[in-house]
Parts: sequence; structure tokens; C-alpha cells
Amino acid sequence: MGQVLARKMALGQRMLEIGLGDPQLRQQIAVMDERIRIVQEAKGSTRSSKAERDRLVCNLASHALTNQEPSVEHEIRNVREAETALNDHQLGWRRGRSFSSQSLAGWCRPLWVASC
Repeated sequence: MGQVLARKMALGQRMLEIGLGDPQLRQQIAVMDERIRIVQEAKGSTRSSKAERDRLVCNLASHALTNQEPSVEHEIRNVREAETALNDHQLGWRRGRSFSSQSLAGWCRPLWVASC
């Protein structure tokens, strides 16, 4: 999951740099950037503001993923590759962890007999 999130963040950040995506969402990110700057100057905690900014940047990236923005094609490909790798990993994990009722019964039987 971390690889997908990191690549989405890179995509969203690139979109901000070149001015792509929903203008209202980009404006909200600019407001969060200013809020973070002010809180940092006051030596306050920016944790929640940074988390909100990250969420907004990911939303901006989601826009590019659904609309296939050609200007950020490389970053979109990176996100797609990470999502595919994550899905393959999760599918492999599920296959390796699946139990048939017979294999589970065979594993539990010695425990049941020992407890009698």
C-alpha cells in the first residue's frame, strides 16, 4: 500500500507543479500549504494539516487516473504499476492463506482428540 500511496502523491504533486486537475482542489491545497506554513512558524503541530493536504493531493491524482492526463503519463504509469503489484501480492497472499475445509479439519483433529 505504501508504494501506491507514494506514487499517487508524486502524481498529485506533479499535477500541482504544472497546474493540472480541478482548480478548486488545487486552491484547497494552496490554502492548506499556507495553513501549514503559519502553524510551523508558530511552532505548532502540523500533523493533521499535512494529513489533510496529503488527502487532497491524492484526490487530485485520482482525477488524473480517471481522465488520463497526457502531461503526467509517466506518473500515471508508475501508479498503475504499483497498484498492479499490490493486487498481485494480495492475491498471492490470499491463495497461500486459503484453507479447504478438509485441510482445516485434518489440522484441528489432533487438537480435538487430545482434548478428550
